[in-house]
Amino acid sequence: MGTHAHIDPPFGHYALPAKQERIRAAANTKRPSRLGKWMISLARKRAIKGRAEPFDIEIVPGLKARLYPSTNRCEKRALCGVQIWDAAERDALRGAVLAATAEPFVFLDVGANIGLYSLFTSLYGKQANKQLRVIAVEPSAEMGARLSVNAQVSAADIELIRCAIATKTGQVFLSDGGGNRGEGQLAESGEAVNAITLLQLCESQGVTRIDALKLDIEGQDLAVLTQFFDQAEAGLHPHMMILELDADSAVPLIELAQANNYLISKRTRMNIVVTKRDNT
Repeated sequence: MGTHAHIDPPFGHYALPAKQERIRAAANTKRPSRLGKWMISLARKRAIKGRAEPFDIEIVPGLKARLYPSTNRCEKRALCGVQIWDAAERDALRGAVLAATAEPFVFLDVGANIGLYSLFTSLYGKQANKQLRVIAVEPSAEMGARLSVNAQVSAADIELIRCAIATKTGQVFLSDGGGNRGEGQLAESGEAVNAITLLQLCESQGVTRIDALKLDIEGQDLAVLTQFFDQAEAGLHPHMMILELDADSAVPLIELAQANNYLISKRTRMNIVVTKRDNT
């Protein structure tokens, strides 16, 4: 992330003892079955029982993080059993990085949380020896700070943009997520943050091509993406998108993507992966 702030205490200070680390690591081999998920949950509890967070973890080889699982569901899943966390979505990103012919591969992680999507995408670029430009957009000061630490300890070149993405510009307020810091939403009060539109984000960062977009902005996704398609030139429309679905927005989001020439490539319980139709 360019220049990094000094991490204090240094990474590794909060590493698990060897026995607990073996318990945690063993869970990363479990299958995504009902039994496998139960075993992962049990291993997570055993690995951190009686220990105060944070925990310094190597999530997978080459990707490290300082995790606070009690305050963020995303970090809880990263701590143990990460192989079943958004596996289809990450597989799609890996495939997109490998298949890309233009460099740098441009990935926008909008609603980045602690940066797991950005970190994994950066790792895929390293593994494929490809140049990437990873832009992580996260309004929360706390989540942004955690993302910065994770990028530094993973030696990941991630550009962090501290703002909210909305349909109007100006100051907005962000809730604390009600105990899950990764689900902060626009609210009447809370943390004051600056908001810009998705097109303004691209223009301010000099983005002229988007190879992949992950959009997870807690209820604002449909409005923001509708506005973006109305305002942005077709050449700026992402080649691939990972969109969060909820009960209210699932159908209109899918219809919006299809109306803008996207094909559904994968659908999971929480997300959908769509790819721009090739008109050539």
